[in-house]
Amino acid sequence: MFNDEKNTVSYDDTFLLFNGHEGLVIPYADLKVGDEIAEAVLRYYAAPAAEKSERLADFSYRELCLALDNLYGQKESHDITDFNSFFEEAGLADELKSTDSIISDKALEKVIYYFLDDQHTVFNSHSPLGETYEYMQDRGFSTRAFDQNKELYQTAKENAPREIVDYEEVGNTAFVTFNGFYEDPGRNIYEADLLQENADEEKSGQGDEHPYYDTFSFIAWVHAQITRENSPVENVVLDLSMNTGGELGAAAYVTAWMLGECTVNVKSILTGASSSVLYTADVNLDKKTDEKDTVSDRNLFCLISPVSFSAANTVASALKASGHVTMLGGRTCGGSSAVTSMSTAYGSLFQLSSTFRMSTVKNGSFYDIDQGVEPDYLIMDPDHFYDRDALAEYINQLY
Repeated sequence: MFNDEKNTVSYDDTFLLFNGHEGLVIPYADLKVGDEIAEAVLRYYAAPAAEKSERLADFSYRELCLALDNLYGQKESHDITDFNSFFEEAGLADELKSTDSIISDKALEKVIYYFLDDQHTVFNSHSPLGETYEYMQDRGFSTRAFDQNKELYQTAKENAPREIVDYEEVGNTAFVTFNGFYEDPGRNIYEADLLQENADEEKSGQGDEHPYYDTFSFIAWVHAQITRENSPVENVVLDLSMNTGGELGAAAYVTAWMLGECTVNVKSILTGASSSVLYTADVNLDKKTDEKDTVSDRNLFCLISPVSFSAANTVASALKASGHVTMLGGRTCGGSSAVTSMSTAYGSLFQLSSTFRMSTVKNGSFYDIDQGVEPDYLIMDPDHFYDRDALAEYINQLY
């Protein structure tokens, strides 16, 4: 994708930017509109403020239509046949074709936040051709509902009878809680002293914000606690109630830990191709995978809510489909599409729900999981999610 002498290409979840002299690789998750990183990227990528040529404006509009027609994974669910017609019907075509990059960027924000309105599709940064402006603060109804639910459950969590920590045992029930799936590519957990690191973390009082935090380390440490000699743990509760997603590899690791193995099912709505990949996990860090790497012999539960999104929705879907995990709470928020990074031809950056959809498989057929996962036992009051004593008592009544 080209911007006169500048050009931008994107690959999966990473932006690759080139300013004519040097390249910059940055994950889309690090680009949030108006923050310091986004503005630093714009300074790096800076071009003299100028209007687009008529030719560039026309090319950029056509390229945007082409890209969204082929690469936006939720087009069908939005009843969009083609984006050129959609832009015209929405009254945004002329703005998107504007030679003023601020006008076209603001129009693109409206498309993303008012009309597409899914949490995976985000406007990351305005074009370096335009001056910094005040980004749109308002959101569509779906995003508003998600934000309201997140605030509601966060308040309930903060007002719990006692502090909600990342790992807690209540009698015979272990609660495993974290808000996202993370991995540290530079970390070798086989060489780490997880027991000592966790002890140091408990002393620091940082809760689930471990300075060394990554899902692999956390689950390996948790597994050691649950399977220790004379462990009282009979029930394991995976709390995804405030988990908004993250890295798929880390999510697969957690699922394999719970079930003994994890199957990730993906279907491309662009090509119709589908694939299933089986994962196992070395959780006890003995460099082999076997029955000692899972808690599948315990009574398994998963706590979900309308905040459980993206990779959390994928994990919840796999656990539900297994038939071996009891789902508690409220219906998940959904989020089936992997995220892809995009750029306009004139340099503004955004991400969108791609054509690769996480799915469940039944009788050989792939089914999209964007509608979310229903609990087996509904919990209406968010406050009841975080009363660990009452929840442990309730769980023991189910068995």
